[in-house]
Amino acid sequence: MEKSSYFYHRDINDTDNTYMSKGANEIPGILGAYREADFGLQTRVLFFYKVEIIMALCMLFVILYTSIIQLNSPDYGHLYFPVLIPEFIIFFLILLSLYLLIKGRFRLSTHILFASSYLAIWAVLFLEKSNTIPRYDTVVYIFAVSSMLPLVFRHGKI
Repeated sequence: MEKSSYFYHRDINDTDNTYMSKGANEIPGILGAYREADFGLQTRVLFFYKVEIIMALCMLFVILYTSIIQLNSPDYGHLYFPVLIPEFIIFFLILLSLYLLIKGRFRLSTHILFASSYLAIWAVLFLEKSNTIPRYDTVVYIFAVSSMLPLVFRHGKI
């Protein structure tokens, strides 16, 4: 069987790795603290690393979007800091979580990420001045955040 075959099965004594491509789930150099961890933890770390980067970028967009909406809205007319300050706090908590993840503190990092996500949802529910129906639509986000909880806890451990 030739090595370029899709179903090439590697022999135990085969040390030629030229046929193997770099995996999509390979741990980047910045997450070197997890290089010796088991595959399950590496996969979860890589997932949360990507999620935290996306969340940080989204929070920057949300802060900008909220500021523009508040400046142009008849409900506000100016920047309303009781809504913007929690958004900035959440942004910095996401950055803290990302920093802790990079330093090898997976469990603490993910707990801060979940706590800040829930904090953001509840802050919007209680601090937003818009109509009641759009505010209560954010309750759906609680289920979205809760669906990631099994990624934090190992099977049988809470």
